[in-house]
Amino acid sequence: MAELVLIVLGGIGVWAISAAKHAAHYGPTCVVAAVLTVVSFGGWWWTEVLYDLHVIHSVPVQHLPQENVRTE
Repeated sequence: MAELVLIVLGGIGVWAISAAKHAAHYGPTCVVAAVLTVVSFGGWWWTEVLYDLHVIHSVPVQHLPQENVRTE
C-alpha cells in the first residue's frame, strides 16, 4: 500500500508541474498531497509495528530447549 501511495504522489507531482501554467490555486493539490503523505507514513509505521510483532517478539521462540530436538 505504501508503494502505491508513493506512485500516486509522484503522479500528482507530475500533474501539478504540467498544470502549473494554468492553475492559480495550489490549495486542493496541497491538501491531496498532504493526505496521501500521511497515509504513506501510516503504511510505513504499520509495517514497523508488524515487524516488531513478528520478528522482534519471536526471538524467544527460536531458542527452544535442545531436549525437544531429535538427533539421528
